[in-house]
Amino acid sequence: MRDKILAIIDRYEAEQDFSGVVLVRRGDEDVVHEARGLAHRGFGVPNTVDTRFDIASVTKIFTAAAIMQLIDRGDIALDNRVMPFLGIEGTRIVDEVTVFHCLTHTSGIGDDADEEAGEDYADLWIDKPNYSVRETRDFLPQFVDKEPNFAPGEGVRYNNVAFVLLGLVIEKVTGMSYRDYVRQHIFAPAGMDAADFCAMDEACPNVAEHYSAVERPDGSITWRKNIYSYPPVGSPDGGATVTSRDLDRFVAAI
Repeated sequence: MRDKILAIIDRYEAEQDFSGVVLVRRGDEDVVHEARGLAHRGFGVPNTVDTRFDIASVTKIFTAAAIMQLIDRGDIALDNRVMPFLGIEGTRIVDEVTVFHCLTHTSGIGDDADEEAGEDYADLWIDKPNYSVRETRDFLPQFVDKEPNFAPGEGVRYNNVAFVLLGLVIEKVTGMSYRDYVRQHIFAPAGMDAADFCAMDEACPNVAEHYSAVERPDGSITWRKNIYSYPPVGSPDGGATVTSRDLDRFVAAI
C-alpha cells in the first residue's frame, strides 16, 4: 500500500505541482507521512512533515466543536436564535436564524463574498485594508446588511459568515476571544501541539507561505503571494495553522 500511495503523491507533485504534506495512518501506525514542494517559493525552502499550513475553511470544524462543547455544557442550544442572543439589531439578518442554521449552512444569510454567485473573496479588500479585520466583530460590516438568499431552513448554501456569528456566540458565552477559546479547549486537550492562529504579518516559525496559482495566457502557472487577499489572522470561518499530525490528533480526539 505504501508504494502505491507514494506513486500517487509523486504523480500529483509532477503533474499538478502538489505542495504539502500527506499523512495516511492505519490504526496507530503511519503508512505514509511525506512532505512535498516548497514552504517558501522565493527562497526555495522545502516543506517538511512538521510544516504548519493555513487550512482555510477546515477551521470551521474547530468552531463547530467549540459550539458543541458549549451545548454539552448547557450554555447554549441548537435552537437558540443567534441575533437576539448576541444583541445585534437593525440588520438584514432575521431573528429566526438559529445556531443550528449557522452550523448546517441553512441560515440563508448573505455571505460577505458569495462564491456561489461568482463573487471573489479577494475583492473585499480592494477598497478596505485586510489588516483592519483582526477580531471576530470586525467582520460584521461586511455582511450584516446584505440581502438574505432565502429564509432560514428553506435551503442550503455554503456560508462563511454564519461561522463568524458562531464565533461571536462563543465569545459572548465564554468571555474569551474565539482564538483563545479554541487554543485552550480544542487544541490543547486534543494534543495539537503545533496548532495555532498564526498571523500573516507576524514571524511565526515553521509556517508555509500563502500562495495563489495564477494562470498565464500560455497556460503556464506562476505563483502570487495572497497575503492581501484574506484577513491577516485566522477567524471562526477559516485560517487556523496546523500540521498534518495536528489534524490526525483532532480526529482521534473526536
